[in-house]
Amino acid sequence: MKPNTHPQMYLLVLCLLITPLVVPGQQPRSLEPGKFVEETLAEGQTHSYQLALAIGQFAHLRVNQIGQNVQLKALSPTGETVALVDALPTSQGTEDVYLVAESAGAYRLEVLAQGGTPTGSYTISLESLRAAQPLDQTRFTAQRHLTEIKAATNQGFTAYWRQVGPKYEEALKLWLQANELRQATLTLHELATLFPLLIDGLPSQFLNAVGARNKMIAALEQALTQWRAAGDRYGEAVTLNLLGLMHAAQGEAQKTVALYQESLRLCREGNHVVGEAMALHNLGIAYDLLGDRPQSLQHLNQALPLWEKVGREKGLAYTLNAIGDVYSGTYQLRSAITFYDRARMKMQALGDLGGEAYTLNNLAVNYLYLLEVQRALNLYGQALQIFQETGDRNGEALALHNSGGAFSILGDSNNALDFAQKALLLQQTFGNQLQVATALVAVGQFLPQLNQTAKALEALNQALAIGREQNAPETIRRALVVKSRIDIAQGNYSLARAQLEEVLSLTRQTKNQIGEAGALVGLGRVALALGDVQKASAYYRQAISLGIFLHETTSYEGLARV
Repeated sequence: MKPNTHPQMYLLVLCLLITPLVVPGQQPRSLEPGKFVEETLAEGQTHSYQLALAIGQFAHLRVNQIGQNVQLKALSPTGETVALVDALPTSQGTEDVYLVAESAGAYRLEVLAQGGTPTGSYTISLESLRAAQPLDQTRFTAQRHLTEIKAATNQGFTAYWRQVGPKYEEALKLWLQANELRQATLTLHELATLFPLLIDGLPSQFLNAVGARNKMIAALEQALTQWRAAGDRYGEAVTLNLLGLMHAAQGEAQKTVALYQESLRLCREGNHVVGEAMALHNLGIAYDLLGDRPQSLQHLNQALPLWEKVGREKGLAYTLNAIGDVYSGTYQLRSAITFYDRARMKMQALGDLGGEAYTLNNLAVNYLYLLEVQRALNLYGQALQIFQETGDRNGEALALHNSGGAFSILGDSNNALDFAQKALLLQQTFGNQLQVATALVAVGQFLPQLNQTAKALEALNQALAIGREQNAPETIRRALVVKSRIDIAQGNYSLARAQLEEVLSLTRQTKNQIGEAGALVGLGRVALALGDVQKASAYYRQAISLGIFLHETTSYEGLARV
């Protein structure tokens, strides 16, 4: 009877030998399948292990970090980097390396201390050793994609995303194909860490490219079970954070907050400072979306010193930007500008062109609300230049759209329409439906100023249809506001009143006080035109009570007419 052991296994065992290269004070040790070696590693130190493999062999190596954050670097016999792994930004938890030998010879694994801890330890073990199977090649290829991402150069968001986006997509597909849910979770975590400023938009777009969001939620929930069974609290915290991100994309605000809070608790218990900062940042954004601005600011402000503690300038910059968003949403414009400017300076110092451009746009929006129109236009121009240089089409369309609005305030209708039409063309080519609708509203807003009302209504009705189809309150609000202005100008007061009443309801539901004040001012105008002085007065007084500077002057003028 022939033995069950694959004949190549004898060769595999004989060919594999891992020996630590000598570091002063360290004795060389060998690894055997199923056993592990524990070593102490000081900050700035590197341990090297040599591994002889024949073509087609697969080896799975695992390093368990015990008080020292390490990076693993695997090199081929020719010195080429075939794996670069640091999935967990912490001094606890496991890191895995998958190798499939494409050429025979001595492979080298370097264990590098990433710093932050003077001295810690780790264990290294040979988890698997066999002739490569199809899923082994899948694991190795997924890891290679992530290694190539680390070698990519970040020269602006869009250009960088074009380099790395397809690799993230393919890596995640392969991890799921190999049922490596832990690795899929860490890949998504890395993605969220790299792109925190666009954390709401990117994961949704990304997951649509690799499959339904519900499928990823199911995979994350399975991974969560695995982390818990293994007792890996940091992996559990990371997965809870990602589940929060997925549920946020589905509009499940309360569930999102609960998941982030549990992630925060685990990070604090395990002293995982980066995870704690990220959970606080995400909680701040979630509370802002719920309209709880005090809780939002409390959590975001707690994140700031943690980013500083671990030296994560990018995280610090994006949290400063998020605080600016909260102040802007409550119309505390000078405070918003202060935080946006701090974020912009940090992004500029980091060479983060994409982040800098979006923050310049945020600054311009707030200066526009303060009616410092020329200053806003200058900032939009700076943002537009960066977007064009980096090839960020969505950002370019955003800057064009907002510049059109600024020209309109200056009474320059031709430039306003020209910028709006350029933005619409870009969104129709590169954007999604809601972005197209936003551009259509802008075109519909500026056409009447050039006596093209029929074309304006056509554009606005298209935008409104998209907004209702997509269940997008803000898109619906914008289209209705502009339509109401046209109806008021044409004397169609009943139509305008119905539209503005819907706008008022939408703004109150979404806690949009700027939009609410604008709707009240519009309703005041309609009531005054219809001779209902009492209602007009009530609407204007409600608008004034909201304290929105942009609408206060108009409200007082309305009251004077009353």
